[in-house]
Amino acid sequence: MAAKTHAGRTGLVSAVEQYLDAVAARDPSRAPLSPHVRFTENSQLLRVGDGFWATCNRRGVYSHVAADPSTQQAGVIGVMRENDVAVIFGLRIKLEDGLISEAETVVSRDPSCSTRTARKSWRQWESRCRPGWRPYRRLSARHVRR
Repeated sequence: MAAKTHAGRTGLVSAVEQYLDAVAARDPSRAPLSPHVRFTENSQLLRVGDGFWATCNRRGVYSHVAADPSTQQAGVIGVMRENDVAVIFGLRIKLEDGLISEAETVVSRDPSCSTRTARKSWRQWESRCRPGWRPYRRLSARHVRR
């Protein structure tokens, strides 16, 4: 029996990045998918390549990845573009033998994003924040240390 492949944090983050690039390219063959991958979008079981895969046209600027090597799972929340409209995209993947065996996605297509206020908040999601402008992160760290 061959040893199972165990991905570290870097491998999990790489799998997430490859998956996001594949979605943006509308090409599932670009992602390290298991032949038996289980794919859901907004709680609906779909075939890989259907749903958001067919309407996404590029990645946004913002994404935040969390990886857990002990469970071989990783998640990301970020901005993607669907027909050139920004959407909030969430993803959880699970790796087995280095391949994605589960991909669970949530796509938020909030209609209020067409308002001026929402467009301003999208710019905040899509822009990078300088370290000096992250007071809440420092504040949160202080509370954790107590």
